[in-house]
Amino acid sequence: MLNNASRKKIEDNQILIFGIGYVGLATGLSLSEKNEVHFFDVDEKKINVINAGRSPISEIELSNRIKECSVNIKASTFSKAVILNADYIFLALPTNFDITLNNFDTSIIETVLKQIDDCRPSATIVLKSTVPIGFTSKMQKKYPYLRLVFVPEFLREGISMSDTINPSRLVVGSFDKKNDHLINLLLSVSLNHPPVYLCSSAEAEAIKIFSNTYLASRVAIFNEIDSFCLQNDLDAKSVINGISADPRIGNMYKNPSFGYGGYCLPKDTLQAMASINSAEFSVINSIHESNKNRINILAKEILKKAPKIVGIYKPVMKAGSDNLRESTSIALGKKLSSEGLEVVIYEPIIYESEHEGMRVISELSEFTINCDLILANRIIDPLFEEKILFTRDIYHVE
Repeated sequence: MLNNASRKKIEDNQILIFGIGYVGLATGLSLSEKNEVHFFDVDEKKINVINAGRSPISEIELSNRIKECSVNIKASTFSKAVILNADYIFLALPTNFDITLNNFDTSIIETVLKQIDDCRPSATIVLKSTVPIGFTSKMQKKYPYLRLVFVPEFLREGISMSDTINPSRLVVGSFDKKNDHLINLLLSVSLNHPPVYLCSSAEAEAIKIFSNTYLASRVAIFNEIDSFCLQNDLDAKSVINGISADPRIGNMYKNPSFGYGGYCLPKDTLQAMASINSAEFSVINSIHESNKNRINILAKEILKKAPKIVGIYKPVMKAGSDNLRESTSIALGKKLSSEGLEVVIYEPIIYESEHEGMRVISELSEFTINCDLILANRIIDPLFEEKILFTRDIYHVE
């Protein structure tokens, strides 16, 4: 762990960010207060929105920050000239898990690395995308003149800006002593003086993947406790309160849900399983199966109530987010549809009349009147009578 006593004020760098998702946008905006930041993306709609001084992602802190720092921000598609002038190039590109490959799909990152190497083989590249363990080292061997550093992110949807400037820790995957300037650059935008951990790139990749695997396992075990309470007529809140009172267990990530979803936990858990590739790691291998089983258990409980029309209320994965990816509310709705129930959705960010084979109702009053059971992964608003609401949210928090 690096001592933070050597922090310096770092500013006036030319920063290039590939990718305008949660990670890329939050990283770029955090750095834009003291540095010039240029975003690259293939999505011209996102580019135009950023150049107009607005956030392409629905998150209040991102929207506020981009208004404050828009003078230092530009966005465009690929530009060789910008790459030639950049002090640091950050890659925050998607790496979806490919079931066929049984691995993260790193093809977008590999394409961009080739483009950078073709025009500036001496560039310093900071990988923020979650990648397979050993990927950075593999790419370093392929492009020996590039300087590759893996610096994982640990962001939560809905508060990605806050987590970027108040990080729990800074992990830097490289033993190259030339990274002092980069470390100080990243520390210069943090408000909470985080500890710094220096390790190999493979160790940093493992820290990222297994951090999310642990969080997924914690969600899974509290959901299984809640499932047991449901099936045995026990008060889940009473049981979980008693368990989490032990300081070794604690209060974080204990609120039952329909399961874990979103951008990171599902794909990172699958990558952890692919990385170990052995039945000997039984705990890690069981997490994904537990999450799938949660949907089946909840579907059985809902079917016992014999509803005619089931409504899914705001299936976004996080309050303040516009992310529907791997939504467990949607997964539960699809399971109920397969059992013959009519399922409808109320979600203001969905503008189509249908989503995942389920009808979307745009008016809340119509949605409420039509449904005789409403599913809510989290009780964001006290809108429904308890008799028509099905949720496992016992603490009313994210």
